[in-house]
Amino acid sequence: MILCYLLVHISYFIYSCIFPNAQR
Repeated sequence: MILCYLLVHISYFIYSCIFPNAQR
């Protein structure tokens, strides 16, 4: 559902903030 979709995007955003070098 929408919550799962938002959760995935938020998790990906946090991951990018923690590991900015993992842009692959």
